This record gives sequence, structure tokens and C-alpha cells, in this order.
Amino acid sequence: MCKTKLSDLSTELIEEKKQNVELKDSHGKLKFQLQKYKTIRNELKERVARLKEDLKMQRDRSSEAKKKESLALEDKLGKFERDKIATEIQLNEYKTISGELIEKEKKKESLALEDKLGKIESEEDSKSATERINVLTNNLEKYKVKCSELLIVCEEKKKENSMLEEKLSKLKLYNNNAESRVKQYMRICDEFRIKTALAEEQFEVNVVYERERTAAERIKILSDELDKTNKDTAQKLIKLDNENQDLKCAKRKAEEELEVRKKRFKVFEIQVKKYLEEQS
Repeated sequence: MCKTKLSDLSTELIEEKKQNVELKDSHGKLKFQLQKYKTIRNELKERVARLKEDLKMQRDRSSEAKKKESLALEDKLGKFERDKIATEIQLNEYKTISGELIEKEKKKESLALEDKLGKIESEEDSKSATERINVLTNNLEKYKVKCSELLIVCEEKKKENSMLEEKLSKLKLYNNNAESRVKQYMRICDEFRIKTALAEEQFEVNVVYERERTAAERIKILSDELDKTNKDTAQKLIKLDNENQDLKCAKRKAEEELEVRKKRFKVFEIQVKKYLEEQS
């Protein structure tokens, strides 16, 4: 019975030792997971730093793109101004040339008329002189029509010039509005990117923190269970030692009592032999 009890206690002790080893393994695994979570958190911090650097680079690129667009628009405006100035110069040259041509034609016509009138006076045929005067008058009317056409062309050029100036002012206004809208959209985009990056960072940090907290709580629980198991094991070992000592004492007492009984039996056997000898 004592041996059975000792074997049961030793079996329980072996099982508790196995549980203790399993708890230690779980504790080590949880520590490894905690270290892994810390590594992930550091990687997330590095990733956030890289995101901030990328955001800064994108801002620089967007500012460079804005500068390029503004320079291209300024080039277009400069080209438009140069075309406008060239058109005005051509228009002034055209006016000057047309005025000079009109004056020359008038002088030529007046001189031709004077010459022809002198010739007409010297001529005897008045009918041919009248026809020539009519021809010259018709030519004068044609030149007047040409001059009026040239004036109309000059007015059209002035109108085109005014229209170009209006278009230029509208284009400048549109450019200013577009730049303000682009700046506003870029500012909103940057704010959204920053908020998104911060939200992702906060979410990932919260996940890692929650995992760390859960792992720490589990480690604490396992540590408490391990301590409790160690205490229970120590108490059971003490109890087993006490019971073993009690069993040893009982065994020793039983052996002593057995020796006493053996001695008594030998004495009793000797007395029986003596009694039998006396009877015989």
C-alpha cells in the first residue's frame, strides 16, 4: 500500500514537472513573440519616417512642376506679348506706308492731271480731252476706294489688337485662378496624405501595442501559474518527504516489533521444547 502511494505521488510529481516544462516553453515563446512585436514596432517607425521623407520629396516635386508650368505659361505670355508688339509695329508700318502711298498717288494724280490738262489745252480735239479727264477721274475714284479699303483694314487690325488684349487679360486672370486652385488642391492633398499616414501609423501602433499588452498579460498569467505550480510542487515535495519519513519510521517500528516478536517466539519455542522434554 505504501509503495502504491509512493508510485502515485511520484507519477503526480513527474506530471507536474512536465507541466512546469511546458509552462517554461510557453513563457519563452511569449517572450520571443514580444521581442518580435517590438521589432515590428521599430520597423513601423522606420516606415513612417520613410513615408514622411517621400511626402517631402513629393512636395518638392509638385513645387518644381508648378514652377515649370508657371515658366511655360510665362513663355506663352511673353510670346503673345512679342506677337502683339510685332503686330503693332507691322500695323504702324502699314499705316505709314499706306499714308505715303496715298500722298504719292495724290501727287502723281495731281501732276498727271496738270500735265494732261496742259496737253488737253494744247489739243484741238475737246472730245478726246474730255474722255481722258473721265479716265483720270475714274482712276482717282479707284484710288480713293483703295484708300478707304486700307483704312478699313487698319480698323480691323485695331479691333483684332483690342481683342487680343482682352484675351490676354482673361488668360492672366484664368492663370491666377488656376494657380490659386492648384495651391489649394495641393494643400488639401498634403493634409490628406499627412492625416492618412498618421492614421495608418496610429492604427499599426495600436495593433502592436494591443499585441504587446496581450502578450505581457499572458506572460504574467503564465508566470503566476508557474510560481503557483512551483509552490504547489514544493509543498507536495515537502508533504512527500514528510510522508516518506513517516513511512520509514513506521517501517522501522514494524521491523523492531518484528524482531521483538521473533525473540519472543524463540523464547516461547525454547520453553515449549523444555516443557516437552520434561513431559517425556
